[in-house]
Amino acid sequence: MKNIVIIIICLFVFGCKNNSLSNDKIVGVWKSKKGAIVEFRENKSVKIINYPYDYINGKNQDLINGNGTWRIYKDDNLNFWVVEMSLDTDKVIANLQSNGIVLDLLVAQDGFLGNGNNITSLFFWIGDPDSDKRYEFKKKYPDSSDISPQR
Repeated sequence: MKNIVIIIICLFVFGCKNNSLSNDKIVGVWKSKKGAIVEFRENKSVKIINYPYDYINGKNQDLINGNGTWRIYKDDNLNFWVVEMSLDTDKVIANLQSNGIVLDLLVAQDGFLGNGNNITSLFFWIGDPDSDKRYEFKKKYPDSSDISPQR
C-alpha cells in the first residue's frame, strides 16, 4: 500500500510538468502595477515603456524605454521559462557604457509547482530570490498599437 501511494504522488508531481511554452502565450501587452509596459509582438520584436532599471542593479533610480527582440528558453537551473529581451534603450546605461541591454523576465505559471499551462505573470526578482519579492507584469491586451511612454 505504501508503494502505491508513493507511485501516485510521483505520477502527480512529475506527470503534470509542462515541457513547452508557445510564443502565443507571451505575445501581447503586459503591464505592471507601477505602470511599466512590455509589448511582445508576433514577429519577435519587443517594446518596453517606463521599465524600472533601478530594480535591476539596485541603485539607479531610472526608467528606460526601448525596442528590440525577444526569445523564450527554459532555464533548467532556475526551473523557470525565461523571456529574454535584447534591447536598445533611450538612455545610456552608465555602468554598461552602452544603451544596449539584455533583460530577462521569468514566467510564472499556474498549477502544482508552477507547471501548469496558464501564465499568471512575467516577473523579475527584486533583490534576493529567497525573499520572493517580485516586480510583476500581468497580461492586459492581446496587442496594442497606441502605447507610448508617459513622461
